[in-house]
Amino acid sequence: MKHMKKRICAVLLLLALSLSAPLSVWGVSPSIAPSPSPSGGETSVSPSASPPVSPSASPPVSPSASPPVSSSASPSVSSSASPTVSPSASEDPNASPSPTPTPQPDDVSPEEMEIQAKAAILVDISRETPEILFEQNAHDKMYPASITKVMTALIVLEAVEDGKLSLDQTVSGSSAITSDLAFDGSTQNIQPGEEMTVENLLYCMLISSANETCNILAEAVDGSISAFHDHMNQRAKELGCENTHFVNAHGLPSTEHYTTAYDIFLICQAAIKHPLFQTICSTKSYTIPATNLSEERVLHTTNFLISNQRVGGYYYSCATGIKTGSTGQAGYCLAASATQGGRTVISVVLGAENIKLEDGTIVRNSFKESRRLLKWGLDYFRRKTLIDPATPVRELTVRLSKETDYLVLKPEGTLEATLFKSIDPSEFEQKIVVNADPIDAPVTEGQVLGTITLSYQGKDYGTLNLVAVSSVSRSQWLFFWDLVRNFFENPFIKLLIVILIVLFVVYIVRRKLGLSAKNSAKARNKRHH
Repeated sequence: MKHMKKRICAVLLLLALSLSAPLSVWGVSPSIAPSPSPSGGETSVSPSASPPVSPSASPPVSPSASPPVSSSASPSVSSSASPTVSPSASEDPNASPSPTPTPQPDDVSPEEMEIQAKAAILVDISRETPEILFEQNAHDKMYPASITKVMTALIVLEAVEDGKLSLDQTVSGSSAITSDLAFDGSTQNIQPGEEMTVENLLYCMLISSANETCNILAEAVDGSISAFHDHMNQRAKELGCENTHFVNAHGLPSTEHYTTAYDIFLICQAAIKHPLFQTICSTKSYTIPATNLSEERVLHTTNFLISNQRVGGYYYSCATGIKTGSTGQAGYCLAASATQGGRTVISVVLGAENIKLEDGTIVRNSFKESRRLLKWGLDYFRRKTLIDPATPVRELTVRLSKETDYLVLKPEGTLEATLFKSIDPSEFEQKIVVNADPIDAPVTEGQVLGTITLSYQGKDYGTLNLVAVSSVSRSQWLFFWDLVRNFFENPFIKLLIVILIVLFVVYIVRRKLGLSAKNSAKARNKRHH
């Protein structure tokens, strides 16, 4: 019994030791789920401030549904497993360490693309006819803030082009140049009576967004600030801006000062045709010489797409401008452009917000979303041929010819479009309209016999003439008999023939009746005799 108790105790002791020992002792490797990274996953942070208010004349309509959250579409904190890469020093010689994540373009279709702003547009201007690649509330009236200065610069440059001003002309402003400015607005503190060249004023206006320069240039162009405002509105109409009205030259908020993303694109498109405008908008830093009232000024761009000198993380090597703008009412706005591989795109983002992340990082959505749009347009859109003369599209029946009884039609020219990379031209709908089917010979090669319109998801991409691939001669014999047939198929001729037949029948009947009566009379006369 004692031995039995000892054995039981030994077994229990051994069992206890086995349960308390690590599993590795027994050759087992336990699968343990890793704990969350200290940096967490993707954390989307919503802005605490309410969005800027649009002009009461026509408030912008925000999308009813929130866009799906993606790593590039919303501010996030990346884990160490998938770091976000900032621009390298080799990309920009003035690059500095970036405290903000570098936005990346989304490989999404135009239908799926969403921009974190009230309104946006992206347009490819590489061809004679601009092509809209993306729109989001693009025709809603919005406050433009300092993007207004693009119109001001355009009018000044046109005045220079017309000989009304010269770039090296020295001008100074009256006491009115500060009458409508805000005390906290952007400025270079140019005083009434301070002398500066037109070109240097343009640099101050477009690089550092100095508000007073707009009024100085307005007086130089049209004699008074109010006359310049009228000039701005007239020029906007000439450019096709249907939802734009200006009451100042600098962009400070007013309920009567509004435009749209699409109208801003039209203004920017006209402005970048001037080489000096492009030069200024792509300038990172510029020194204004000393004036009669000031020492030299050193300007630094407010556009973080073209320089990392002041704020890093948004530099884009293909960016070429254009203009920033922000007020409490307008939010953060940016008109931007970029060129790559012979293509140029313009983006406009209005009513964006700055978002502060949990780690204190500020995400500037006007730059992040503009960079994303520009890269998306240049990286994911391709120039594609929709149809060309080598593509026969239709056969027509041919009459009056012994050579052939059909004729092939082809497009007159080539139709191209800039399309998202996944769109196949074969998916386009073809609307064909022909002048006649069947067609009568003779037909000459290249003769226009119809049109073809190509569309995709309800949008027309262009119309081309349809022409004959080859010539077809006419058979004179078939032509003669066709004339005869057509003659007798003419309704008037048919009616005339019917009338003649009726008259002929009446004539025959009457003749028979007359002969019958005459014969009866002769018979009666014979009986009497």
